[in-house]
Amino acid sequence: MNPEEAVRFLQAGILGVNCYIVHPRKDGPVYVIDPGGDADRILKEVHSFGNAPEYRILLTHGHFDHIGGIAETAKALNVAKAWMDDADIPLYKSPLNAMEPYCPAVKELVPTEQPPENEDFQVIRIPGHTLGSVCYYFREITSVFTGDTLFHGGVGRTDLPGSGEYKDMLSGIRKKLFTLPPETKVYPGHESFSIIGEEKAHNPYLA
Repeated sequence: MNPEEAVRFLQAGILGVNCYIVHPRKDGPVYVIDPGGDADRILKEVHSFGNAPEYRILLTHGHFDHIGGIAETAKALNVAKAWMDDADIPLYKSPLNAMEPYCPAVKELVPTEQPPENEDFQVIRIPGHTLGSVCYYFREITSVFTGDTLFHGGVGRTDLPGSGEYKDMLSGIRKKLFTLPPETKVYPGHESFSIIGEEKAHNPYLA
């Protein structure tokens, strides 16, 4: 299955987070990546794939704008736990993880667990934007979901709550993302898509 068939997305929540719905195998799970809000719209996209044997929620990191719709989405899909790196649990649960008064801290959070390696994706840990930031590389559809680590022509901030070191993020992108096949589709947490070859050649923050 190619990315155009396997990936659907919408901009969710007040900050327009790119929420992705990924179905890499017709007989496999449907993955919801970063349900930032607007759970009803997310669920409509999920069900556009038809019935699936399982649903999973993947979080690239714990910032409030990427988790705003998690409770409603998890409940509707009967998901008991979301997958997120353990290093972001303090941020995920923090009452300061908000942008008052427009975006209060998210309530009714679902439990999380460390994302496991599986037949569909590889977990690529790149601390920087947050201490637990991860990217998900789906091999069969040659696509990587980078959250707020790598953007089209940009990289993530490291001056927000829960951030790590800027230099560690840049090093991680070069060593772990730029070694992926150059045709790998890059699906970031905000704004437009790209490919690894384009970012490696032209991203001004990584020249």
